[in-house]
Amino acid sequence: MAPHYAKGYLKEFLRVLKPGGVVLFQLPEVSLTPENRIIPDESTPIADMFGIPPMEVIASIESNGGRILNVHYNHSSAEKSHIYIAEKLPARLN
Repeated sequence: MAPHYAKGYLKEFLRVLKPGGVVLFQLPEVSLTPENRIIPDESTPIADMFGIPPMEVIASIESNGGRILNVHYNHSSAEKSHIYIAEKLPARLN
C-alpha cells in the first residue's frame, strides 16, 4: 500500500485506541516496487510493496498522540520490515 495510506491507518489506529492502549504493526522499510515498472498486460497480477523509513513511522506515531514502546528491526529480508509497538498517550490537559 502506498505510504500515505499506511500513515492514514496509523493515525486511525491511534484515534480509536483509548489512552494507554497498545497497537502492534509491521511495515517494510524498503520499497520493492520499481518506479518505472512496465506491466506486460492487464491480466498480470500486481503486488506493490512500498516501504516507509522508520524515522517517518515514528514521527507519524508521535504526531498523532502516540509513543513508540519498541521497534524490532528485521533486516534478514529484502524489504527490511520492522515490527513496531506503540501506545496512545493520555490527552494533555490545558
